[in-house]
Amino acid sequence: ICTLEECIAFCRNAGIGILLEPKVTGHATEIVNLVKKYGMLEHVIFNAFNSTIVTQIAELVPNANYTLTRTAYSVDTLNICIGLKTETNKVYFAIDYTSETLDQNAINAMINADINLAVYTVNSASAIVNLNPYVSMVISNNLVAGDVIVNNALMT
Repeated sequence: ICTLEECIAFCRNAGIGILLEPKVTGHATEIVNLVKKYGMLEHVIFNAFNSTIVTQIAELVPNANYTLTRTAYSVDTLNICIGLKTETNKVYFAIDYTSETLDQNAINAMINADINLAVYTVNSASAIVNLNPYVSMVISNNLVAGDVIVNNALMT
């Protein structure tokens, strides 16, 4: 298993972006320093279920890209996302795609706030084809982009 530094270096060398999800608070400075060391700040999205982790990182690099992940939509979480938004970054509100709170009102609120919608645990090609067109990012445990493209082509 590689270290975080080895992973960041590999992704930089391979030209791959990273959805980086710190699990505990108190390591924001070390994480940001590693990302900066490899020139990856523009290629990383800092993701967390814990808003404290994201806000700690935002204090250090306000223009970085962020995802705040929740099991359901709430106005409180949308407001945290709005607080992370700057003129130059992308902020995503990630929600379990099966959540009943992910309705058109929630999507409209995100559109009006210029917050991108991400969905997670989408683990089938057919599920992704049927997502709302406003979805900007899909987080999956095992979905291969090629499966989506091929299956979508076969469905049309």
